[in-house]
Amino acid sequence: MNTIKELVCEYLYLEEKDKDEKEFEAIFQSLFIEDMDHAIIGIGMMFGSYERVVYDQSKLGDLGNLDDLSNKDILLWEDMKLEDIAEKYPDFMTMDGYDYAVIGIVKESKSIKAAIAYDYDSVLDVSVKMGMTYEEAVEFFDYNQIGAYVGPHTPIFINVMVDKFDKEQV
Repeated sequence: MNTIKELVCEYLYLEEKDKDEKEFEAIFQSLFIEDMDHAIIGIGMMFGSYERVVYDQSKLGDLGNLDDLSNKDILLWEDMKLEDIAEKYPDFMTMDGYDYAVIGIVKESKSIKAAIAYDYDSVLDVSVKMGMTYEEAVEFFDYNQIGAYVGPHTPIFINVMVDKFDKEQV
């Protein structure tokens, strides 16, 4: 039985055998917050960047302060409805027709950058409902969505792993 952290490591190909011990430990320390596995929700993907672990900021307690996490290369997720995001963050970029896939906002721990967060699987579902095959939806996503920079608030996509982890535990 895998832990959510092991599932994330597997997804990110972070297996110790592929790296020397110091390199692996440095990567591991920058991606994870000690004793906070319960707050991991998935993997965040954004234009021009590598994938990072996403934490539910509401489950971090006192650690939810970005200043306390400046040595971590993680993303902090906050649950927020699209209409609240539009009101609070009018500069955030949204994707027409994908409102269903919005799951909140994400902030980077090492900067002040924040953006709207979309659920990766839901984005693909919406594209399929628009008439694409699954393969076309993935290609469209890779080229036109994750592959498009639209300014400092370019959307972030989260591969939500909490549900997948819960299903594995059954």
